[in-house]
Amino acid sequence: LLDYQLEQVARVLIDHDFNRLNVPLVDDPAAHLDIQVLDREGRRIYRSGNEVDVPVDAPLGFSRQISRTDPDEDGVIDEVMLRVFTLRSEFRTVQVMQPWTLRQELAWEAGARLFLVAMAALAGLVLVALASVHGALKPLRQLHDELGQRGADSLAPIVLTDAPTDLQRPLLALNGLLARLDDSLQAHRHFIADAAHQLRTPLAAVRLQSDNLARTPEGPGREQAQLRLSQGLERLQRLLEQLLALARLEHRDTAT
Repeated sequence: LLDYQLEQVARVLIDHDFNRLNVPLVDDPAAHLDIQVLDREGRRIYRSGNEVDVPVDAPLGFSRQISRTDPDEDGVIDEVMLRVFTLRSEFRTVQVMQPWTLRQELAWEAGARLFLVAMAALAGLVLVALASVHGALKPLRQLHDELGQRGADSLAPIVLTDAPTDLQRPLLALNGLLARLDDSLQAHRHFIADAAHQLRTPLAAVRLQSDNLARTPEGPGREQAQLRLSQGLERLQRLLEQLLALARLEHRDTAT
């Protein structure tokens, strides 16, 4: 941008009529520019100030030139590095220059302002991103609260009305797992109830036979009571084995 400023000032002045010039071309210190205009023979016809001096044979376009002047005329030479833009036409040569240190200061100031703006924009983007992530994770927090409030026997499907599409499939899989787990628990409850019902009669018969054996004196009657008790225990064992086999089959069916 600073180079563009130098070039545009030179292109404006290249066709300027310096014979009718009665005011300084650059009287604003904020412009930070020094100007030198030469005629076709190389004679200086305009100079904005005496603080800097540039060789008249500076190359066309942009270049770096060292200005050596004695502004106080005390024998102390001031050396200033300049950024110079030289433009030549058929009638004159225009040189627009700017101190290199000043350009660096302006660049640092502009960079600092841009850095502050960029940091403010970045902070705004971070806040927007955090708000977006917070809103996107809201269904997961609802799922966490829903699971945390449930008891061990609560296997009803989980319903999240605001769940996004990406969460719907895991939610369906979780509800399917809860449904299968509920079916398995129901099957085990039915099995326990059926087993209790099936075992009630054989256990009562075994208890009766045990009581009869305790009351029967030694002899043939006691041997018969022992035989009936042994047969009852065998029937009870077969019933238990059948119930266990049924339980394994039901578990296999539920798992598939």
